[in-house]
Amino acid sequence: MIDSLNLAQLLGKALSDPAVRKVLTSFSEVPFITDFSEDNPYEVFRSYRNAGISIALEGSQEFLTGIWLYSEGEKGYRQFEGKLPGGLRFGDDISTVIQALGPPAFSKDHEANRVPGARKESSRGYVVDGINYSFLFDECDKLVRATFFLHPFRRRKILGP
Repeated sequence: MIDSLNLAQLLGKALSDPAVRKVLTSFSEVPFITDFSEDNPYEVFRSYRNAGISIALEGSQEFLTGIWLYSEGEKGYRQFEGKLPGGLRFGDDISTVIQALGPPAFSKDHEANRVPGARKESSRGYVVDGINYSFLFDECDKLVRATFFLHPFRRRKILGP
């Protein structure tokens, strides 16, 4: 079973790094690749829908800069089966996340981006050791996605300005 904290430690490493390659090949599926190089040079997303994970790669060496972990059905993904930080589980409510991880560094209520019919979402975020952890909740305040990003300062150190 993959531990999300071990995944987070891969942030900032190149796609060619043996530890990154080992984890990605463990998913036993060919990723769906989305290239956003027209909008942001060198930014590529790899989606492993059956594993419930997607990653962002940036820079000419394809550094791992973001990881998304999904609950069952969220954005068409299967549920990530590994461990989440703090013993959390998909479906936990906001109060459970705060009890496990403490008060968040930031909170945001998304008003469905003002799009009629879109669901209301909210997120809670934490910053630990140069990594931003963000937890997305659905309209029932249930955890549906966990995201890990390199903190902007750490990202600039690796990728440059």
